[in-house]
Amino acid sequence: MIYKERMRQALALTDWNEGLGADVFGTLKFTSGWSIKDEDAHRLIKIYWHKLDRLFYGQGLIRKGYGIERIVYLHKGDSGENTHFHFLARPAFSHAQFIPLARHTWQTLDSWTSEAKIERIRSERGSAVYMRHEHNKLGCDTLHVAACHTNAPRHNAADVRSMRQLQRILKHYDSAFLQ
Repeated sequence: MIYKERMRQALALTDWNEGLGADVFGTLKFTSGWSIKDEDAHRLIKIYWHKLDRLFYGQGLIRKGYGIERIVYLHKGDSGENTHFHFLARPAFSHAQFIPLARHTWQTLDSWTSEAKIERIRSERGSAVYMRHEHNKLGCDTLHVAACHTNAPRHNAADVRSMRQLQRILKHYDSAFLQ
């Protein structure tokens, strides 16, 4: 009975993941996933997404519900102790803009954060299935609800562009790529 229920949940998660229509997949690792405390990992993933939302939208639009649409999962690896995160995202900005800035933001966020593998999705179904592969071990705890953002108002990226946004992005580019 428990197995059937877990499989039903896993299939529902896969369908939900696909429903986002994400086009970016990411893996965010720590310098030592084995020794970072869970509360520190959870704090850092929330800070990471808050920084990206502020970078691309600014505080005013965040208050109105705007943000990068994403689903974030906690994974522990084969050992069950290697903490890292995976995400599916649907940024309303170009991949050429979003991916390098998202990668740089993670890598420079904290002394605990290290590798960030972020790329365009090659298979939507494959990514959706992979995201929930630790569901059998972690159950519902694998979905990191506090870092997810799936109810963003529908908009065109051009509708939320402003001079202030351009300044934020250029400043971030300068610190990321002109060192």
